[in-house]
Amino acid sequence: MSLSSKSRCLSPWTQVAVGLSYLTLVAYLFPREELVWDEVGFLLTSRSYFFGDYSHFLYTPFLTTLRVGLDPLGVPPDITGRLFSAILSTGGFLLLARFLGRFNGLSPWRSVGVAGLFFTTPIVLQQSARVEVYGGALCFLLLAANGACQVRAGGGKWARLMFYLGWILSCSFHFTGVLALPWLLFLACPRKRDVPRHALLLFLVGGAGCGAVGLVFGFSTLLGFLRRVLSFFPDPENARASFTFLGSCVTQLSVFFSTGAPVFFLLAGFSVLLCLAWLRQRKKSLVPFALLSGPYLVTYLIAGTSMLGLLLPVLCSLTFPLAVGSRIVALRYGARRSIGWILALALMMQVFLSVRELKEEALQPDQVLSDVRLIAEHVPEGAVVLAAERAGHLEWYTQVVPISLPNLMQHARAETRDLSAVLLFAARQAGQTSGGRGVFLTTRALDYLKEKWEIDANEILQLDDPIVLREKPFFGLVRIQLESGEN
Repeated sequence: MSLSSKSRCLSPWTQVAVGLSYLTLVAYLFPREELVWDEVGFLLTSRSYFFGDYSHFLYTPFLTTLRVGLDPLGVPPDITGRLFSAILSTGGFLLLARFLGRFNGLSPWRSVGVAGLFFTTPIVLQQSARVEVYGGALCFLLLAANGACQVRAGGGKWARLMFYLGWILSCSFHFTGVLALPWLLFLACPRKRDVPRHALLLFLVGGAGCGAVGLVFGFSTLLGFLRRVLSFFPDPENARASFTFLGSCVTQLSVFFSTGAPVFFLLAGFSVLLCLAWLRQRKKSLVPFALLSGPYLVTYLIAGTSMLGLLLPVLCSLTFPLAVGSRIVALRYGARRSIGWILALALMMQVFLSVRELKEEALQPDQVLSDVRLIAEHVPEGAVVLAAERAGHLEWYTQVVPISLPNLMQHARAETRDLSAVLLFAARQAGQTSGGRGVFLTTRALDYLKEKWEIDANEILQLDDPIVLREKPFFGLVRIQLESGEN
C-alpha cells in the first residue's frame, strides 16, 4: 500500500474524455418511459417540497434547483433527474480511479480499468441512469476518501475541506454514509493518536448540522426522522422474523453476486485470494476493504429492509483487493503489460454483458404502467385509492388521489401507533377527501398489508367483491364501504 503526496492520475483532458465516454454509456441506458418507485417519489418530493425526507435531506434541494433551471429549456423533470444522477456517477467513477491510483499506487490506466469494472456492473449502471441518490452518495463518499488521502499525505485546508464536506454531503444524500466513518478515519490518520481529533471534528460538524435542522424545522421533526430510521430495523422481540429476514438477505446477496456482474466478481474474488496469499508481506492490503465493507454488510444483514445504500459500498470495496491483486501480479510476476490487457478485455466484456442484460430488461413490458392505466380506467376522477407500490405512479400519471400504504405504515410504526387503527382512520379520511367518488383498495395492497404487517383488511374494513382488472396475473380493485357521512 503506497501513498504519495501527488496523485497518480490522467491528464485533465484525458479525464474529461473518459468521463464523457461513461456519461454517454449511461445516457444510452436511460429508460424511455417507465419510472420505478423511488424515481417517482423523488420527483414528487421535488415538485412539492424543497428539502427531502429523513435520509435524503439535501438531495431534493439539488434536484429541485436543477429542475427549475432546466424547465425553461423544455427538459422533462425525469430527464433532469437522470442527468443529475449520471453526472454524479461519472464524477464518482473518476474519483474512484484517482483514489486507487493514490492509495494503491496503480498506474493511471489500470486505475481506470479497475474503477470501470465496478461502475459498469449492471446494478451501478442501472442506478446511474435513474433518478436516484446512490450515485451522488457514492460520489461524495469517494470525494471524502480522496480528501482523507490528501490529509494523510500532509495536505492543507483544501484537503480537510474535501474530507469533511464530502462525508457530510454523502450522509445528507443517504444517511448510511455514517457507516463509512471508520474507513475514512483510517485513510486520513497515519498515526492512531490522530484518530480522535478527526473523529471529534466530524462529529461536531455533524452535530452542528443536526442542531441547525432542529432549530429550523423543530426538534420534534428531527426526532421523527430518527424514529423513522430505527423503524427500518426488525423488532428485537421478534427473533424469528429477524432470522427470516437475515436468510432472505443472504439469498439476495448470493443471487446478485452470481448473476449481476460475473467478470467483476470473478476478478475481485481471485484478487482477495491473492491478497490473502501475500498477507504476510502486505499485512494492511485488506484493511481498507474490511473497514468499508464490514459495517455496511453487517447493517445490511440485520436491517429491516434491503437498501442499495448499504449494498453499493460493499461492492465498491471489492475494488481495493482487485487493485492490490493487479499490482501484485504486475510487480511480483513481471506482468505489467499483461495485467493492463487483462483489465482492458475484462472491462469490454463487462460493458457488453451489462448493456445486454439491461437492454433485455428494458424490453420487458412495464407492468406498473399497465396497472396504473387499468386503475385510471375503472376509477372515477377524484376518487381515492389506497395502494402499495403503485401509489406514486398513480399520483404522477393520473388524476386519481392515492394514499401510499408503505409510507403510512412505516410512519405509524415509527410513532408506535396501532396499525389497524391507523388503516381505519386513513380509510375514513379518504372517504371525506373523495367527496362521494369512492375509496378503493388494490388487491396488491391487500396482500402487502397481510404479508408485511400481518393485517387482514377484511376484519377492519367493509369491502365489496373485487373488481377484476386483469386475470393473469390477478390484479383488481376493492371498493371500501364507509358510513353514509364519510362516503
